Amino acid sequence: LVEDKTFFFRKSGEDKAEDFTFNFGLDLHSFSINMKVVPQENKFESRSWDVKNKKEIAYTAEGAPTSAKMEMYPSKGSNVSASLLDEVAVDAADAEKLAKAKYDSVLKDVITGEGKCCGNPNVRTGKTIKIEGIGERLSGKYYVTSSVHTVNDEGYTSTFKVRKVMK
Repeated sequence: LVEDKTFFFRKSGEDKAEDFTFNFGLDLHSFSINMKVVPQENKFESRSWDVKNKKEIAYTAEGAPTSAKMEMYPSKGSNVSASLLDEVAVDAADAEKLAKAKYDSVLKDVITGEGKCCGNPNVRTGKTIKIEGIGERLSGKYYVTSSVHTVNDEGYTSTFKVRKVMK
């Protein structure tokens, strides 16, 4: 996040409660959605070599993001969407973190969107909003990834980009 000439580094606030709600057609003038296809086998595997104990370290993440169901299983015969072979894991806990992080990073951008509303200075990067009136599957909690506020001869408008919070 950047405010004036200052960079702020912090954890994402997408797990917080919504700051406010938009209703499509009322206070949200336009909203477009982009959806990515996610492989059916939503599994991400982290593999590395334990030099000290001379054995493979393998960990697989699957299921819902951040609350991922984890399974430890042998390297042969596993059915995974992606393997993290270029990452070095020190131990099983490190391999677990790498697999979870990769899984979360892929799923966080499955549904993204862009909206436009009457000027609202509270629409800022890092805020969590709720969007209603766009169908059962798409309505819900979104995290604002960028915003632009414009004042011109048409008035004050805010445009923003969001990603759907999948938790």
